[in-house]
Amino acid sequence: MKSEPKLRIAIASSVRGDTRRYRTFHLYEQCCLLGLNAQLTHAMVPGFQSVVHGADLLVLHRSAWDSNIQQAIDDMHGRGGKVIYDTDDLLFDPTVFKWIDSPDFQDPVRAKLYQEDMERHWRSMKQ
Repeated sequence: MKSEPKLRIAIASSVRGDTRRYRTFHLYEQCCLLGLNAQLTHAMVPGFQSVVHGADLLVLHRSAWDSNIQQAIDDMHGRGGKVIYDTDDLLFDPTVFKWIDSPDFQDPVRAKLYQEDMERHWRSMKQ
């Protein structure tokens, strides 16, 4: 009797810290406990593209669009794989910027960079 090939899952984040731990490390641990074939990586490490290329499903956590992310998305879609964009905040919605009360945004350059980053998150998410 032939066994079904296991789904290969790549879980990648573009950030560090607690949100990465809760949204990617814990997901990876849960996949392992279920016996799933999962790999955990950071989207900015040199081996990221090879991890993606070996996967059927890519979970991208807080990954703002850039050429590296686009290449991973294109690779997955080109091979018939699926991409899930995961976030725990509305960091992809520029319309909520006006409600973010951060002293960092007293600096107009920082405020503009953050808003551009929000647009890049939206671009990743909608693909």
